[in-house]
Amino acid sequence: MADGNDLTEINAALQAAREQIARPSLILVRTHIGDGSPEQDTFKAHGSPLGVDDVRKTKESLFQRARCPRSLIRKDVIPGTLTVSAERLQDWD
Repeated sequence: MADGNDLTEINAALQAAREQIARPSLILVRTHIGDGSPEQDTFKAHGSPLGVDDVRKTKESLFQRARCPRSLIRKDVIPGTLTVSAERLQDWD
Protein backbone atom coordinates (compact mmCIF):
# COMPACT_ATOMS: atom_id res chain seq x y z
CA MET A 1 0.00 0.00 0.00
CA ALA A 2 1.59 3.23 -1.14
CA ASP A 3 -0.13 5.61 1.31
CA GLY A 4 -0.80 4.54 4.89
CA ASN A 5 -3.14 7.50 5.31
CA ASP A 6 -5.44 6.60 2.41
CA LEU A 7 -8.51 5.21 4.18
CA THR A 8 -10.07 3.97 0.95
CA GLU A 9 -6.96 1.98 0.10
CA ILE A 10 -6.71 0.62 3.66
CA ASN A 11 -10.36 -0.48 3.64
CA ALA A 12 -9.92 -2.17 0.25
CA ALA A 13 -6.86 -4.06 1.51
CA LEU A 14 -8.69 -5.16 4.67
CA GLN A 15 -11.69 -6.32 2.66
CA ALA A 16 -9.45 -8.32 0.31
CA ALA A 17 -7.73 -9.89 3.33
CA ARG A 18 -11.10 -10.86 4.87
CA GLU A 19 -12.18 -12.48 1.61
CA GLN A 20 -9.00 -14.55 1.36
CA ILE A 21 -9.74 -17.60 3.51
CA ALA A 22 -7.44 -20.16 1.87
CA ARG A 23 -4.21 -18.58 3.13
CA PRO A 24 -2.93 -15.86 5.47
CA SER A 25 -2.85 -12.23 4.34
CA LEU A 26 -0.18 -9.62 4.89
CA ILE A 27 -0.86 -5.94 4.33
CA LEU A 28 2.23 -3.79 3.87
CA VAL A 29 1.71 -0.11 4.56
CA ARG A 30 4.06 2.81 3.89
CA THR A 31 3.90 5.67 6.37
CA HIS A 32 6.15 8.56 7.36
CA ILE A 33 7.88 9.07 10.68
CA GLY A 34 6.67 12.42 12.04
CA ASP A 35 4.06 12.69 9.29
CA GLY A 36 3.22 16.30 8.48
CA SER A 37 5.95 17.87 10.57
CA PRO A 38 8.92 19.82 9.20
CA GLU A 39 11.06 16.95 10.56
CA GLN A 40 9.13 14.29 8.61
CA ASP A 41 11.21 11.23 7.72
CA THR A 42 14.16 12.27 9.90
CA PHE A 43 15.40 10.91 13.21
CA LYS A 44 14.49 14.29 14.74
CA ALA A 45 10.80 13.45 14.35
CA HIS A 46 11.10 11.11 17.36
CA GLY A 47 14.34 12.30 18.90
CA SER A 48 13.64 15.98 19.48
CA PRO A 49 10.61 18.01 20.57
CA LEU A 50 9.08 20.31 17.99
CA GLY A 51 9.37 24.03 18.64
CA VAL A 52 6.40 26.40 18.60
CA ASP A 53 6.83 27.24 14.89
CA ASP A 54 7.20 23.58 13.90
CA VAL A 55 4.07 22.63 15.87
CA ARG A 56 2.13 25.36 14.02
CA LYS A 57 3.48 24.14 10.66
CA THR A 58 2.59 20.54 11.54
CA LYS A 59 -0.98 21.49 12.45
CA GLU A 60 -1.38 23.44 9.21
CA SER A 61 -0.02 20.54 7.18
CA LEU A 62 -2.28 17.95 8.82
CA PHE A 63 -5.41 20.10 8.54
CA GLN A 64 -4.74 20.76 4.86
CA ARG A 65 -4.43 17.03 4.19
CA ALA A 66 -7.26 15.86 6.46
CA ARG A 67 -9.07 12.99 4.78
CA CYS A 68 -11.82 11.42 6.82
CA PRO A 69 -14.88 10.48 4.81
CA ARG A 70 -18.03 11.41 6.68
CA SER A 71 -19.33 7.92 5.88
CA LEU A 72 -16.92 6.53 8.51
CA ILE A 73 -18.60 8.56 11.26
CA ARG A 74 -21.99 7.49 12.60
CA LYS A 75 -24.66 10.05 11.71
CA ASP A 76 -25.76 10.46 15.34
CA VAL A 77 -22.20 11.38 16.38
CA ILE A 78 -21.52 14.11 13.81
CA PRO A 79 -23.50 17.04 15.33
CA GLY A 80 -21.91 16.79 18.78
CA THR A 81 -18.48 16.08 17.34
CA LEU A 82 -18.49 19.17 15.17
CA THR A 83 -19.48 21.38 18.11
CA VAL A 84 -16.83 19.93 20.40
CA SER A 85 -14.23 19.99 17.63
CA ALA A 86 -14.84 23.67 16.88
CA GLU A 87 -14.43 24.53 20.57
CA ARG A 88 -11.27 22.45 20.91
CA LEU A 89 -9.84 23.90 17.71
CA GLN A 90 -10.13 27.40 19.17
CA ASP A 91 -8.33 26.25 22.32
CA TRP A 92 -5.73 24.40 20.23
CA ASP A 93 -4.77 27.45 18.18
